[in-house]
Amino acid sequence: MNETSFLQLFSDEAATPNPDFIASLETRVLSVAGVSYNPRVSLRTKVLVGLGIALVVGLILAAVFLPKRDMSDATKDSVIETVVNNTVESASPFVAPATQPTAATDTPVTNSPVATPQSNAPETSENSTAPASTPIILSDFQVQYWNHDDPSNLSPLIPPNPPVYTSTAPAIQFSWGTSSPHPLVDADAFIARFTKSAAIPSGTYKVDFSNNDGLRMIVNESVVFDHWDDGVSGGTAYFSTDLSLPITSIEIDYHDASGPAFVSLTITKQN
Repeated sequence: MNETSFLQLFSDEAATPNPDFIASLETRVLSVAGVSYNPRVSLRTKVLVGLGIALVVGLILAAVFLPKRDMSDATKDSVIETVVNNTVESASPFVAPATQPTAATDTPVTNSPVATPQSNAPETSENSTAPASTPIILSDFQVQYWNHDDPSNLSPLIPPNPPVYTSTAPAIQFSWGTSSPHPLVDADAFIARFTKSAAIPSGTYKVDFSNNDGLRMIVNESVVFDHWDDGVSGGTAYFSTDLSLPITSIEIDYHDASGPAFVSLTITKQN
């Protein structure tokens, strides 16, 4: 019996076991081993022989029915190897990237800007500083002129008689030099009084002045400064009024003794 016939025989018997075949196979194995078949042989011997026969049959069936692995194909791994490899990759915290990262550059990668509609409205912010309001400068004064006829008098009194000339001035900014303010007013030794009696907001005011010769200022019948006869020809002064009481009267007196005559006075509200 050749190998092919033998394997065919075992394949057929594996599908339909035959007791007579098993007995003949036992006799054959014992004869090969040099042991004659004896039905009364010990039970131990029969068990050993039976186990040997079962082992041989199992090996033959495995060789016949199990597929052979093609070792030439590296992609055909066993089932156990595949499971182990997948488990290791899943458990590893460091998985190699699919592609190599590009070299780092100094230029940051940014998204393309999205065009937004522009507005002409100015930007506002809670911390932005509000633009400073235009300061209030007092203007529009009444002017009265007197002659006092004594150029040497550096502290003349306001004459009791009516003024020789009356006019208005939008601002106190005059430089007469050696000329006369008006034909009815002398070029030297004259007095000019500037007044404003309209209601004016209360608060703090700054006064900048320059003059030749004497100057004084009175607000609501209170003296702000008095340089009538001390020769002071300029400076800055401040005055404040009760917030509950508006300013009802402002009076600025100027006098010229001799020489060039000029007077400049600006009143600016601070708050």
